[in-house]
Amino acid sequence: MSSDVSALRDFVFGGYDAGLHDELTRLFASLAERNTQAGRATGPVRHRKVYADLRSAGAVLGPGSALLSQPQRLFAAEAWAAMADPALAVPMFVHYCMAVGAVAPLRRSGRSFVEEELGRLDRLETVGLILITEVGHGSSHAALRTEAVWDRSQRCFRLNTPDDSAQKFMAAVSAAGVAKTGVVYARVLTEGRDHGVFPFLVPLRDREGLKPGVRVTALPEVLGAPLDYSLVAFDQVVLPFASVLTEDLSLAPDGELVDPLGDSQERLVRSMHTAPGAWSSAATMVAAATRAAVAVSLTYAGQRRTSGRLAPGALVLEYRNQQQALLEALATAYAVTVLANETVAARDRELPGGEDVRAVPPAPPAEVSASPWVAVDRRLSLIKASVCWEGAGAIDDCVRVGGAHAQLIANRLTSYSALARLFNAGGGDSGLIAVDAARALASVDCRPVISGVVPTCPPADLLDVRGWASLARARENALQQALHGELARGPAPGAPEYFAFWNDRIPAGLELTSAHTHRLTLEAFANAISDLSDERARAAVTPLCALYALRSVREHAGWYVARRWLTPADLDHLAGRLNELYDLILPALPALVEAFAIPQTILGAPMSAPGYVEALSGPGLRGGTGDMLPPCPDCEQPQEPAGHICFTIAF
Repeated sequence: MSSDVSALRDFVFGGYDAGLHDELTRLFASLAERNTQAGRATGPVRHRKVYADLRSAGAVLGPGSALLSQPQRLFAAEAWAAMADPALAVPMFVHYCMAVGAVAPLRRSGRSFVEEELGRLDRLETVGLILITEVGHGSSHAALRTEAVWDRSQRCFRLNTPDDSAQKFMAAVSAAGVAKTGVVYARVLTEGRDHGVFPFLVPLRDREGLKPGVRVTALPEVLGAPLDYSLVAFDQVVLPFASVLTEDLSLAPDGELVDPLGDSQERLVRSMHTAPGAWSSAATMVAAATRAAVAVSLTYAGQRRTSGRLAPGALVLEYRNQQQALLEALATAYAVTVLANETVAARDRELPGGEDVRAVPPAPPAEVSASPWVAVDRRLSLIKASVCWEGAGAIDDCVRVGGAHAQLIANRLTSYSALARLFNAGGGDSGLIAVDAARALASVDCRPVISGVVPTCPPADLLDVRGWASLARARENALQQALHGELARGPAPGAPEYFAFWNDRIPAGLELTSAHTHRLTLEAFANAISDLSDERARAAVTPLCALYALRSVREHAGWYVARRWLTPADLDHLAGRLNELYDLILPALPALVEAFAIPQTILGAPMSAPGYVEALSGPGLRGGTGDMLPPCPDCEQPQEPAGHICFTIAF
């Protein structure tokens, strides 16, 4: 491996761990080989196959509660899952980051109920789920209606769904024969008092069927991540006091609940303490899926020849429109990777030396508006939202220019796109995060991020990454000051007319949020480049940072011209400046893609094979030859000639 590729790998992975890379390569290559035989699996059989893979991965990765104390290992495994099988990435994310993450802080609390259930989760005898969102109303996190009524005389909670609109939405519970345990968020009620929202540990089903009082309705599948999604309702499910996943709710001698907070808003924020780890995970997985999509597409465009009369035999990648789409997607892949790596490094700092995972410190009181996420952690929630938005856009560009080949499921691009969009909605809705963050960024307490002279637009030196970051700061400052001024002159929050006033300014707020995350990304990108000691690696990645910045200027050119930060003549020259950057990036493409370190055995995409025609027409492609083979009597899938693996499993 050349020194520049080695340095670029450290850049991509935040420090490349060859041993971990080899271990995960073996794990996911073995799953990929096994899954070749299940290419035709759909519906319940496909769902059971995913859970079989989750259990196989867990056997290698070790107990989930221990894995949470090793963020680099956990997030690397989830990134590989996102690239190798997006359908596996989703339950892996939910099980480890959301479910085990909520239970593990209480593993030494002396509660036998929690310790026993955590042991089953650690051994993957049951799959962990998270049940927050309710189906019948938007922004349901801020006003959950699922009830956990405290029965003082019996010393137990009674979990109940008041009506169909309060059913939990999108929990993967309907697969028969697979045990599931949920972290269910419900409102605690005692004799007329509302204590706010708490998480509860609730066994939902075992291998024989659903637990008493649990009602499940199967939902249609989701493109790219097919699982046993469901609506879930509860009918007076009895739960012990030990099932509530917090240490600061206690019992008085007479059986009365003692809640030291006494504030339902603060309680909601504190109950969402698993969110930061989940956001780091989601950002890492979407960044990995973006890299994989870009690697597949660039490999394909670099070997597919065209027959047009203007340039017969020219490679697809020689065309400027393809360069614009794919090189800008590559720049985005590097940008979101740098941003995601920041969150992983932060988790490492929080848990040094593999110490026990603990619940986050109590959050200060914060306003919960559309959702609780910004009140939990504004920066990290915005990073998750930004990575998912930008990653989805880059992947969609790969799909758009990949033609009919990109539509084949075997080439993974549509699955990567679906995964990124699923995480836009899941793990904290990115749209709600952006709206709430906009109000916070424009609040009266928000200080300007820059003052003084506006930087040159674009910088005189296209490769001046600090200049690009300064320009991004200046734009954010201008947007922040404009919206801040309007809010300061408007009605106070809580006034009857405030919603109508703020509602008209949501588009401006979203523009501010976008500018803010763009600035965060550019600064992280520039800082990472400055840390590169290898000159060739720095020369390869610097034009990507400039391209990422210049693309934003092009997209908001009207705004820049309206403020005379950019002249019409400058605008005319933007295309030429972009072409300059494309020409700087093209010679370094092999090293930039090789730095992703994604083996073809993991991708399995015909488009990324050295000979995509042979790969597409060969016998090893998932889906087989189309011959009807005798079905397996257990899982009802065709039995492959090379040997059949049955995915009818019981947890």
